[in-house]
Amino acid sequence: MPPLPDSKIKTAITVLGNQLNPDGSAPKVLEFRVNAAAEYFKAFKRGSAIIILSGGDSGKAGITEAFRMRELIIARGVPD
Repeated sequence: MPPLPDSKIKTAITVLGNQLNPDGSAPKVLEFRVNAAAEYFKAFKRGSAIIILSGGDSGKAGITEAFRMRELIIARGVPD
């Protein structure tokens, strides 16, 4: 996909969700995906990549997978 006009964003990193644990915490596979996305994001020049987090509340934990991933990825130094 070509970049948007007048946009410096050239890469989109998509992180697929995974059902959260019953207590709302992230399972190991989700932590692995978030860690990989954070490291990949940091390899790009600032402002040239975005991260798209996906996932709903499939396990009825009361919080979406995407929201939990957002918290985790910010904790790993990726700007909001």
